[in-house]
Order: sequence, then C-alpha cells, then structure tokens
Amino acid sequence: MKIPISIFLLLWMFNFSSGGSEQIIRNVEFAVINEDRLALDLYLPDGVKNPPLVIWIHGGGWRAGSRKKCDIRWMTDHRFAVASISYRLTHQAIFPAQIHDCKAAVRWLRANQENYGYPTEQLAVAGSSAGGMLAALLGTSGGVSDLEGKVGSHLEQSSRVQAVIDFYGPTDFLLRSKTQASKANEPGSVVYRLLGGGADQKTALAKMASAAFHISPDDPTMLVYH
Repeated sequence: MKIPISIFLLLWMFNFSSGGSEQIIRNVEFAVINEDRLALDLYLPDGVKNPPLVIWIHGGGWRAGSRKKCDIRWMTDHRFAVASISYRLTHQAIFPAQIHDCKAAVRWLRANQENYGYPTEQLAVAGSSAGGMLAALLGTSGGVSDLEGKVGSHLEQSSRVQAVIDFYGPTDFLLRSKTQASKANEPGSVVYRLLGGGADQKTALAKMASAAFHISPDDPTMLVYH
C-alpha cells in the first residue's frame, strides 16, 4: 500500500480527529549500546488490519526531547500505525550514532512486523527539527555504509524507507556553517555538540550528516516543510 503523502500533510496541518481508539505498546526495546537502552512506543489503531506504519523521530536539538512526545499520535484515528523511536542524544554519543540508531529502529520494525500486524513494504518516516534532519537523512542515505552502522540485532533487514516528511530539519550543515555560524560552529551550539566540533572544522562529518549530499535517483518521495 503506497502512503499518500499529500493526505498525510493535510491531516497534519488540520489535525482532524475521528475519535478512534488505539492500542498502546510502550518501552519496546530495539537495541542496547553499552549501557544505553534504545526503545520505541507503538500506537496501533484498533480494528484495522495491516495499517500503514509511520515512524516518528522527535526533535530537541539532538540533546533533548523524547519519543514520549509523539506529535503524530493522532494519526491512529485515521487508520495509521505510529512508531515513536528514541536515539542517543549528544551527551551519550556524537554523530553518526543518531542515524545508526534510527536505522536500527527501522530494521527492528521490519523484523517484527508479523508480531504487531503492520506491513513494512511502504514505510514512512517523519520528524521535526533535529528529528526532521534525521528523517531526511534516513531517506537519502539508504545503502551508505558509513551511515548504516551495526546497531541492533537485525542487520539482515533493510533500513530504507519509502516516504519522508522533514518538518524544518537542517539538510546542509556546510551551508549552515556559513549562514548560521552561531548555531553550527560555536562551542556549545547544537551542531557543535552533534559533530563534536564546529561544522566549519568537522567538514567531512558535517557533509556526512547532511541529507543534501546523499541525494540519488533511488531516494523515496520527500516533502521538506518550512
């Protein structure tokens, strides 16, 4: 089933509610790295067979935020399943740990589709701000070995997604180092914390973290919303 991305956007903007009920499955562990436990929360619409799955990646400048604040949870009212995932924050690890964790979540969701009843042939991912950056990178970096990582126990599964909505997430850190130097280059800034240094100095890592540098013809449908 192909996810209608325009319908998804309209639902997001107007947040219609049909008053449906949902099954909530919280704190499902999908990977452990050293002492860091990564988990996700599943929201499944009641009475819907094979609901399309949307993965939510939270924002917070890569240093804060939580999967517990799932801004698209209401989509279960419209017959979608939602998985809100966690990832390591910058006090735990620097990039590319964050995208490795997101890909591990995608692989886990594929490996466990029969246990929860959603199909994974057409996966959508959405995120805002820092989560939008990770969603866009998830969409453009399928098959990029440095960004796949070895997190989780389902490395045989694909980490590719088939639709992306990036809500105001940065997609080019090299450009940002020039246009928003205070956020990208200065010690203590959010990008400095993400990369372990300024984007103007960590240029190779900044490029690796930028979805704009991974665009290829086989990328999924993507909507960047500002």
